[in-house]
Amino acid sequence: MNRRFILRIAYLLVIGIILLSFIIRCTPASDIRLEAIDNFITMHETGINNIDSELDKIDEQQYYTELKLLKLEHVVLPALEWLELQKTREFSTGDWLVRITSEGLAQLKNDQYSLTKAEFYIRKAGTPYTDISFTIKVTDLNTSVTYNWEEIKNTLESTKASLEQQWQETLKHRDLSISTIKNLMENWHDWEVKRINHTTYKITGPGLGWADKSSVGAWTYYQDKKELIPADEPARALQKVLLTEF
Repeated sequence: MNRRFILRIAYLLVIGIILLSFIIRCTPASDIRLEAIDNFITMHETGINNIDSELDKIDEQQYYTELKLLKLEHVVLPALEWLELQKTREFSTGDWLVRITSEGLAQLKNDQYSLTKAEFYIRKAGTPYTDISFTIKVTDLNTSVTYNWEEIKNTLESTKASLEQQWQETLKHRDLSISTIKNLMENWHDWEVKRINHTTYKITGPGLGWADKSSVGAWTYYQDKKELIPADEPARALQKVLLTEF
């Protein structure tokens, strides 16, 4: 069960509780404030759907990054084990170079990577000044570019960490939209509705704005169009929060 599925179930439960609580406390459906609430809920659901789409994209990128790491390990791990074996060998005095043969390299590949070089160097063997080094190179078959294997590993791990941070930041915007719509619906009784003409109303009150936290805001509601428009800066900021536009 992936994280997005769990989030969606949790979201539906939370919204269900909010709506049930709201319905229990609400006044007749003719109240203009209730019509405005419908608009706010639609706005919020649009934001949640958009941000869930972003989370899906991040999840997909994370999946393919993890897959590339596994494919890299598939071709590199046998070479690393081979290197450890070389370190246990007893070499006679002198300098030595040992490499995996081309036939051996040909077996260490998959649809993403191919091991193209695995060499073990030992200098001044049999002396107190023995020096050991090695080289493992891997070719990305999609780009035909060859890298030191650790370069690919570090890049993929950096990408993985960046995607996880992006996922968490995106999740914060999602959670903020949910808590904000909850706060908005809890304050609706305190909103003031002023009629401008026979189809237009101005709605002001707590929970209708945003200034780093929930604040007072003002909206214009066109009843004939069922359209709710921000009427001041705090309301425009609230709209961005609900739509998860950051």
